[in-house]
Amino acid sequence: MRRVKFVLAIAAVLNPWILQGRCVGEEPSGLEARAASKVIGTVPDGLNVPPFLIRIGPEGRWTAFGARKGEKGDAGGGLYSVLNGEVTGPWQSLGTTTFLGGGEAAVREWGTEQGTFVSVGKKEWGPFNRARALFSRDRGRVVFLVQADGKDRLIRDGDLEEAYDDIDGVAISDDGLTVAHAAESGHEECVVVNGAKGETFDHAGHKWVWLTPDGKHLAYIASRGDATFLVRDGEKTPVPAGARSPVLSPDGSRCVYWTRDGETWTPVIDSKSRPECDRVGLVRFSPDSARLAYVSSRSGKATLVVDDRPAVECTSVHSFVFSPDGKRYAARIQRDAGEFVVVDGREHGPYAMGDPHELEEPLFSPDGAQVAWAALRWEGPNSPHRWVACLDEVDGPEFDLVTGLTFSPDGKHFAYTGRNFDRGDSLVLDGQAERLGDTIQRIDFASSGLSVGVGVVRGREILWLDIPTAK
Repeated sequence: MRRVKFVLAIAAVLNPWILQGRCVGEEPSGLEARAASKVIGTVPDGLNVPPFLIRIGPEGRWTAFGARKGEKGDAGGGLYSVLNGEVTGPWQSLGTTTFLGGGEAAVREWGTEQGTFVSVGKKEWGPFNRARALFSRDRGRVVFLVQADGKDRLIRDGDLEEAYDDIDGVAISDDGLTVAHAAESGHEECVVVNGAKGETFDHAGHKWVWLTPDGKHLAYIASRGDATFLVRDGEKTPVPAGARSPVLSPDGSRCVYWTRDGETWTPVIDSKSRPECDRVGLVRFSPDSARLAYVSSRSGKATLVVDDRPAVECTSVHSFVFSPDGKRYAARIQRDAGEFVVVDGREHGPYAMGDPHELEEPLFSPDGAQVAWAALRWEGPNSPHRWVACLDEVDGPEFDLVTGLTFSPDGKHFAYTGRNFDRGDSLVLDGQAERLGDTIQRIDFASSGLSVGVGVVRGREILWLDIPTAK
């Protein structure tokens, strides 16, 4: 063991990236001591990538990242794509570098003097003026929205689909098997589902197409002449001219949209108008489609409406979520005094106000019994801002940043990443924190809940740790 400690110490001196965030020469203890670990990748010699940009697949089955040449990432050296150790490039620009699902096919976007190219597996398309990858929720399928010669097209299931003057509002079912979008050609617009055109209108979608998670139900607003319609599963219903942004419940049985007349907005729920306001936002159905929440704003104040009743008055609502069983809810709100988390009507806070675009929404356990959230604590003008994860109102240890809150499938275990910018990332598992490396890039509980897999970057090594949840 002395020889191992000596080698590690010398390695750390020669390359300060190695074992950054851990005490050099220290034997693993606690969480890592009971883990099975393996190296699943490395950053190739001569290439440089910030550790937080390295992607790790489920169960550590793949690694992917974009990198530059040189120790400091010389901008003049070009960009390289690294997928499971295979290096391609250099490219002038580099977009998505990842894999589908469990690593079935590599997905790349890159740019040369000729334009932008994309590929899935060994199949390649391009050049285009621009390209954007859109993934299904399970990340098992990808659709590309590309533009060339002034026309927009989709690449879906390996096929380059029909060209249109404009494509907007792309919606993908959770499994990626259904893709819908609004399309404009000449002076006509329609909504296209899996390549099949729907009825043509003067305007269709208004940059908004709603598809239920299972891909079975579709809604959008369309107009022809002076007539405006809610189009729902192909059936047209006349609605006011200012109607916009329909949202369907997960099972497709309910629908919400809003109408606008000048500065006045009116939410319409299941064909019935609700009180007027200045703005409507953050429409959410419960997973079982039985409950509904939305935000109604008026005169600079926001009201969170749950089940048609005002639940919270505040300045703004940053996020809202129902529990998986639909029985509970949690919201992140803002008032002049700071930020609060509201759980089933009970408020927690105040907390310091972070960037609402970077904050994770509260998270319920799969059975809905527990709820967790990240909070930025601030004790006063001379105290530092520190992040904590709160689990059922109990604060965890403090960090510079808290991310990746996750429960095990059985709801018995809770884990997340705690980051200290000068020391690296710690895994916090059921309240026990241990520093594991430069960055933690993935946390996956086993379906049984008996172990948790952690993807860690240490210096130029990428590791996968399988840690039993039992102490």
